[in-house]
Amino acid sequence: MLRKLSVKNFRLLRDVTIDVEPGKPIVLIGPNGSGKSSVIQVLDLLSRWAEEGFVAGCRAFGGVESLVTTGQDSATIDLVTTTLSRWSHLDLHYSAELPLGFLASFKECLEKRKKPADEFVTVLERQDSDLWLMNDKTNQRDQLSVPAAVLSFEKFKQPTFYPVLDDLTRTIGTIDVYDGFLTTPLWTRDLREGKLSPFDSMTLEPVARISRRGLDLTNALYYIQQNHVEVWDELMDSFRAEFPFIQRLEFPADRAGGSVALTFRDKRYPGERLRGSQMSEGMATYLCLLAAILSPEPATALAFDEPDRHLHPSALRRIAYLLERASERTAVFVATHSDRFLDYLSDPAGSIRICEPTAEGVKLRMLNREALDEWRTLYSLSALRERGQLDPENSAEIDP
Repeated sequence: MLRKLSVKNFRLLRDVTIDVEPGKPIVLIGPNGSGKSSVIQVLDLLSRWAEEGFVAGCRAFGGVESLVTTGQDSATIDLVTTTLSRWSHLDLHYSAELPLGFLASFKECLEKRKKPADEFVTVLERQDSDLWLMNDKTNQRDQLSVPAAVLSFEKFKQPTFYPVLDDLTRTIGTIDVYDGFLTTPLWTRDLREGKLSPFDSMTLEPVARISRRGLDLTNALYYIQQNHVEVWDELMDSFRAEFPFIQRLEFPADRAGGSVALTFRDKRYPGERLRGSQMSEGMATYLCLLAAILSPEPATALAFDEPDRHLHPSALRRIAYLLERASERTAVFVATHSDRFLDYLSDPAGSIRICEPTAEGVKLRMLNREALDEWRTLYSLSALRERGQLDPENSAEIDP
C-alpha cells in the first residue's frame, strides 16, 4: 500500500506531498487546470516504468521534457510504500530525479525497513550511470553501471542477489490507473478511434486486475467467477443492486474453445442471451469499475480520473462506498468534478484535497474539520461548493 507520495517540479506540481491514511481515499477537487490529473499522472508514470520501462513510460507523456515543470531543470518523485516480500512486512522508500537533456545527472535512491519502528537502511544509490547496490548474497555493496535512460530495476532483474529491486518492481507495477474505459458505443466512433471494446471475445487467460482501458474485462470477470466465489457474489450483488433486471453474466466459449465472450441474461427478455455490447454505456462503465475496485489481488494504489462519468447518482453512491472500503487495504486516489461524489464521502475532511493554482505552483489543501462540521449542520458538500465555501479561507494548508 502506498503510504506517502512527494513530487517536485512535475508538470503543475512544484512541491506537493500527500500522506495516505488507511480507510480514507484521496479525493482531488479543483478547477480545470489545477493539477488534479497531474497527481494521477505521477502514479501512471510509475506504473508504466514497471510495465514498459523508463523510455516508453516517459514517451507516453511526451518525453521527460513534457514531465518537468516549465522553467525547471529536473523533476523528483519520492514515495514510501508497504509491500509483502520474503518478510511479513517491508517498507520501501524510493526516489528518482529526472533531469532534462541527456539525463546527465540522473539520480535514484532506495531504502528499506522490515518494521515500521525501524530506521530506513539505504540499499541503492545512483548518480548518473554509477550505481551502488546491496547484494543479499554477499552482504556487500556492488558497484555497477547503468545506461543513462534505464532505471535500476529495469537493468537488474536478479532476485537472488537483488531481491529488493524485484520487490520495488512488483510494488509500483501494481499501481493501477483508470482514466476512462472504452465503453463508448461503437456507432459513435470514427475510424481513427478503432473498434476495441471491453466486450470483445478474448483468448482465455488468468487476469486478476482489469487493465487501464478495460479491454480485458471478460477475462477479469471470468477469473473472479472461477477462483473467488465471495468476490464474485459481491460483484454481482452490487451490479444487480443498480440493474435489478440482470439475472446473471455468462461466458460462452467459441466453437473452437479458444476464447470466451461476455453475455448476460435479462429478466425483460426471457430465454434470450444478450451480448455484452448491448449494455448501456453506464452499465458497462459501472461493471468495469466494479471489476477494478473488487479485484481479489490488492494493488499498491488505485487511481481514477473522473469515475463518475456516465453513472446514475445511486451507482455513484455505491462506488464511493466501495472505494472507501478498498482504501483500507490500498491507497485510493480519485480526481473528480462531481459535487455529488463529495456528498457520499463518510469523512470528507479526511479525504478531500483542494488543488489550488498559485504563483509558486499547485498547493494541496485539506478542509478545516471544525469549520466543515459546523457548515454541514446546514448544508451538504455540494451546496457548500456551489456557495463557494470550499475555498482557501475554509482550508488548512498541508505542510510539505
